[in-house]
Amino acid sequence: MGSLTPWVAAAAVSASVLLLALRDAAPEAGHKRTATEDDAPTVVGSSSDESSAEERPRYRWMQPPVVLETETFDDIYDIEADSVLGKGSFGTVVTARHRASGRLVAVKRMNNLTSTERAAAINEYALQARLQHPNIVRPVACFAHGDSVQLVLELASGGTLAAASLPLAESNVREIATALLQGLEHCHAAGIVHRDLKPTNVLLHRQGDFRSAQLADFGLAEKTRGRRVPLTDRSGTEEFMAPEVQRRERYGTAVDIYSLGVLLHVLATGQSLGEDRRPAFSARLSAEFQAFVASMLEADARKRPTASALLAHPCLARH
Repeated sequence: MGSLTPWVAAAAVSASVLLLALRDAAPEAGHKRTATEDDAPTVVGSSSDESSAEERPRYRWMQPPVVLETETFDDIYDIEADSVLGKGSFGTVVTARHRASGRLVAVKRMNNLTSTERAAAINEYALQARLQHPNIVRPVACFAHGDSVQLVLELASGGTLAAASLPLAESNVREIATALLQGLEHCHAAGIVHRDLKPTNVLLHRQGDFRSAQLADFGLAEKTRGRRVPLTDRSGTEEFMAPEVQRRERYGTAVDIYSLGVLLHVLATGQSLGEDRRPAFSARLSAEFQAFVASMLEADARKRPTASALLAHPCLARH
């Protein structure tokens, strides 16, 4: 095996905790490794991991997870009192503290899972663990024991966009668009489609900083490459679902672009699309911004711009 990077993530698949050793397929352009980087790998979430979302490399191609024997969740983390961050059909998200370092994390706790649900939860982790990007919530570990799975994720202190007071200023929506498009560009380059973009699945890494928006909850994410059967299932949230998904037609990463268009429309106007699925923009929004969002809502998936093309749009200032 090649040298490990300074970022080595822990994960879990099977009855024991799964550790995921992450290794670059190739060094980043312009980056030269040092002896320290090669010889002193760090476990993400440990007391020696001092990297921030900004400091972590933007693009990293990861190796598949490897099953190793290690401790249980309760050996490493303590659940914080009165720390429920959210609840859903999947289970509960709570805050926990890494015992050795004192660092806080978010934990997605899923219990009483069927074998199919358990496999889906592990798949969620496996897909997300392949992605390292400032605009994607970073997975730290996954514990799978019996019919329970606990996904440990970095804690985003700013909450979800569902808590935002709408409509947001156009400048703030542009910041969110830039952040999420950068995250989607990375996902799509890795052959992964999110399939469930909506306010509750977007977190702010820092309170009040819309530029720190992150993609979260990869529970419905799927690979788009190397599939024997194309994606045609009706997955996602109806309000944000692309037309081709609603019609159960073959689809790919363009569905995320449509969902993002709906999301930006909601954030900028405070309203979702009507039954005719046409945008209804406020006069206060610039013509440039309206055209930018409308391009994502193109009914024909083949005519929708890619994440990369949208990042080059005059509406956004890419740095």
